[in-house]
Amino acid sequence: MSDNVKLFVVVIVLVVVLNGIIAGLMTVFFPVSGADVLKDSGIIESGKELIFNTLDSLRQRSRKLQRDLFVSQVMLDSIKQQLAAKEELIKEYEKTIDELKKELEGLKKREEGIKELAKTYEAMKPVELKPILEKLDDRTIIDVYFNTSSRKRQNIMKALSPDRAARITKKIASMGVK
Repeated sequence: MSDNVKLFVVVIVLVVVLNGIIAGLMTVFFPVSGADVLKDSGIIESGKELIFNTLDSLRQRSRKLQRDLFVSQVMLDSIKQQLAAKEELIKEYEKTIDELKKELEGLKKREEGIKELAKTYEAMKPVELKPILEKLDDRTIIDVYFNTSSRKRQNIMKALSPDRAARITKKIASMGVK
């Protein structure tokens, strides 16, 4: 309850208590006429009316607070559901990030391996490369090609059959790589 409502209730209680004390004193000092004076002056009736009005006001305030509480609870539940959905989405994103990190690590290892192969192939002559390159897929040959120095790339092409060299050349050209 707010401080204003508490203060209002205390004032009402004091008024009622004081009315009771005054009524009691009036009956003691003025046995018959004192009570009649209070009744005739309307103090008791106005006190009752004040109490009933205060109770009605408090009931209305209580109903409004209950409605506000209900709306707040509904909003809180909705926010909790949204939060749970976002937490689930975050977990999915974290899982995807972990998978992508693993894939990136694999690609880095593959790239390191290709670079090492390129160094080895640079030292070889086209005749020595031919039987090896015949067993490799085009993608691997292209990767090795790009990791070989520009002076030694010709050895890779010389080691390939003319048809395969042409096919790989088309693939390299379509990649738009300089």
